[in-house]
Amino acid sequence: GKPKSGWAWADPTNLFSQRPTVGESFRDLAVGQRYNATVRDLVPYGAFVDIGYAEGNILLHKSQYAEGALLSVGDVLTVWIHALDTQNKKVQATMHRPA
Repeated sequence: GKPKSGWAWADPTNLFSQRPTVGESFRDLAVGQRYNATVRDLVPYGAFVDIGYAEGNILLHKSQYAEGALLSVGDVLTVWIHALDTQNKKVQATMHRPA
C-alpha cells in the first residue's frame, strides 16, 4: 500500500481526540483560564499553541514553560492564560499554574 504521508498522520493519537473544539473569541478569554493546548509551531523564543482561540494560535513563551519541559509539535499540554493584550488582541499562555 501507499505510505501515509503529510502532517495529518504525524501523530494520530492527538489529532482528533485532543483537538480543542471551542471557538473562543478574545472577549471570552480571561487571565487564569485553563485549556488543553496542542503545540502547533516551535520558534526560537517559545511555541505557538492551539487552544481553540478563533484568532489563531497563541504564544507560550520559553519563560513560561514548566521546568525542564521539552516541547514537540503535536504535544498536548495544560496551559493557563497568562497575559492579554487587549489593544493588539494578543494572548500569552503559561504552563505555570496560577497561584
